[in-house]
Amino acid sequence: MKKAVQFLLIVSVMLMIPAIVYADMLYPIRKNDLWGYMDQQGNIIIDCQFSYAGPFRNAQYAVVENPDSGYGIIDIQGQYCVDPVYEMIIEGELDCWFGGRDQGVNLLFTDTGTAIFDVVTGNVSPADYDVLDIYFDTKSRLMPVNSLDDASLGYLNLDTWELAIPYQFDPSFCGSFYNHITIAAPPEAPDDLILINEQGQTIPLPANTEIADIRISQGRILIQDLDSKLFGFCDTSGALVIPCQYDDAYPFLNDIACVRKGDTILGIDLEGVALFTAESEFQFLFDYAVCDTGAIIDRNGNQTGMIPEDVILINYFDQDGFCLVANADRKIGVLDASGKEIWSAENECELGDTLFYRDIEPEEHTYFHDGLLMLKNEDEKYGFINQQGEVVIPFLYDTAADFDTSLALVEKDGILQYLDTSGSVVWSEKKQ
Repeated sequence: MKKAVQFLLIVSVMLMIPAIVYADMLYPIRKNDLWGYMDQQGNIIIDCQFSYAGPFRNAQYAVVENPDSGYGIIDIQGQYCVDPVYEMIIEGELDCWFGGRDQGVNLLFTDTGTAIFDVVTGNVSPADYDVLDIYFDTKSRLMPVNSLDDASLGYLNLDTWELAIPYQFDPSFCGSFYNHITIAAPPEAPDDLILINEQGQTIPLPANTEIADIRISQGRILIQDLDSKLFGFCDTSGALVIPCQYDDAYPFLNDIACVRKGDTILGIDLEGVALFTAESEFQFLFDYAVCDTGAIIDRNGNQTGMIPEDVILINYFDQDGFCLVANADRKIGVLDASGKEIWSAENECELGDTLFYRDIEPEEHTYFHDGLLMLKNEDEKYGFINQQGEVVIPFLYDTAADFDTSLALVEKDGILQYLDTSGSVVWSEKKQ
């Protein structure tokens, strides 16, 4: 049994504004249809000279487009560290950075293939590769890549640009390393997933078991006994930690796994100790979870509230204790852990049409950026609310981006502006 990854992602499209997640110090700005960078006080640091100016990653490197030659990469001083000769450079996909904002890669497209830029070292790969997994964990410095003939998968060392693990695995499944191990699909039996270490060696599973979920979470792998069909957990060394005894189970999230034994739903800790019983299945990302019945529970299994019957959950509780819901017309509401609507779906708002890259680590997940959530009202105007459900920045703007490091980019009547969290203008585009 292979469980699918069940994360609810909200993906939308930004109009007229480049995809932006801002560096700690420099922010893209536009003047006379060219882009440059300013600091947090609105002072121009890098003159407007680019037809595109992307975010700084690792506070060091940003993708830009030279209007006369092509895409390149600049450093924080505005000097090219990768010449602007590429047809395209991609920083992320599906609203996530390739490998994370500060540890990932950019993909450099040429006539012959795809080269890789490492945002940690600032180096470019000497050969072309086909990158498979946008969610790879670069803490291990090994990145899954496909052979150019799409026949097999291997792992590239980002420090040496050598194949640390040669092309040998079935590319239909692509796993990233976690704590020095990953899950791979052997070519002779791609459905029979295996554990491998950073040397490409197979790590034996507990006897008579198979991998039951593709996620390696908190040092635990969900396994299933081939005979009894019951579920348990092994650790990253392949040692059995929690015997196969559950009729159903989910991977660990935030130190708690939801399991079912007979008709009893349990929350267990990393050693298999039962913490509480629940009335239906749940999954924690942070301190609160929603059961299938709509009950909201805390990490002790205590019910703190209910999801109202007239809305449905569309995303989990975040690190601040808020979740997103929607009514039948897909209008957005925001609930706290008691089930109280701090922002009602009856306000006829939607999530803003924006594309922004974000890190995939769950500890980074919040709906309120710098304490503010961007929404779009029924008149297609953007504004921001706080965690008390108060409108802090009125719904006046034609397009907008989320807050980051205390500034947000907005557009009204074709004029770009940066606002601080009070709604005051820090910088405004001047049209000639």
